[in-house]
Formats: sequence, structure tokens, C-alpha cells
Amino acid sequence: MLGLWKRNKNEAEENHRKALERYEQQLESWKRRKSIHEEKEKIKQKEFPILLSQDINLMESVLREAIDSLSWPRETIISYEIRNDGKDIWLDVDLPEIEDIPNKIATIAATRRKLNIKNKSKKQLRLEYSRHVHGIAFRLVGITFATLPECKYVIISGYSQRLESATGKINDDYLFSFKVDREGFSNINYSSLENVDPVAAMSSFNHIR
Repeated sequence: MLGLWKRNKNEAEENHRKALERYEQQLESWKRRKSIHEEKEKIKQKEFPILLSQDINLMESVLREAIDSLSWPRETIISYEIRNDGKDIWLDVDLPEIEDIPNKIATIAATRRKLNIKNKSKKQLRLEYSRHVHGIAFRLVGITFATLPECKYVIISGYSQRLESATGKINDDYLFSFKVDREGFSNINYSSLENVDPVAAMSSFNHIR
């Protein structure tokens, strides 16, 4: 019995030794693969800015990913075109309708026991809509410049659907088009965006309304 126990013990120790050797070999192999992978990633990171400045397909992919990641309070559809080797980006924006802006405003009554709800004036609705659509343009221009370092100009146009009274048909009606240069856009104080009026900011660039 003692001899059998010793043989079993020796076999167990030998199996443990072999298992430990296999583990150490696998660990060493994993470390080598990890080192090679990290080195490749470092090379990719160094090459990425160069590729992003030269590869139109990569520019399109990165810009599309950035645009798709944005969320909007109302339906906003964006298409784009990269021109002049990535120096000019053209954006076309299907804007929400003015009818999508809430047309009522609620205030607390003097008694503080109920809400007073009234219709907004047409002027107020137009001002809110103008600020909203210019804010869309402002945001998209900023995202484009931040995403594509080689971009020098963003030409952004926004349109909405309007009823043509002469034909009774719904047509795409362009509301504005802006040509924004990187240098001019970089002069905006981004640390105090709450004080930036998007209508005034966008109007400081070449534009057609």
C-alpha cells in the first residue's frame, strides 16, 4: 500500500510539474503576442493621423461615425460630401420643421397653485426656430472640424419641407447656406458657449439665407 501511495504521489507531482511547465509556456507565448499586438497598435496610432489626412475613405468613415453618434431632440438628417482632398466638407441638412417647435408656453400662476398655458407669438416661434436650426449648423461645423484635422472649410446648407401654394406640392426649401473657415471658427470662445448666440456666430461667416 505504501508503494502504491508513493507511485500515485510521484505521478501527481509529475503531472503538476508538466502542467506548470505548460502554463509557463502558454504565459510566455501570451506575453509575446501581447507585446507584438501593443507594438502594432503603437504603429497604428502613429500612422492614423497621417492616414486621416490622406485617405478619403477613412475620412468618410470617421466623419460618418461622428455624425451618427450625435443625438437630436427632433429629426435631423445629415448627408455630406468630401471634396478637394478633404480640405472642403459639404454638409446638407434636412432640418426639422417650424411646426415641430412647441407652440405653447407654461408659467406658474401668481397663486402658485396652477399653470397658465398660452400660445407663443409667431415672432417668438420664428426666433426659437431660427436659434434651433442655426444651433444645428453650429454643432455640425464644430464636429466636422474636430473630426477632420485637414478640413479647412465647411460648407453647410440646411433645408426644410414647405408647401408650395402655387402647386399644392411639398418642396425642399433651402433656408440657409454658410461657408465656415477653420481659422474663423477657432476664434469662438468655447469655454463660454452659454454666451454664444448660434445665429450671430453663424452669421459672422459668408452666408446666404
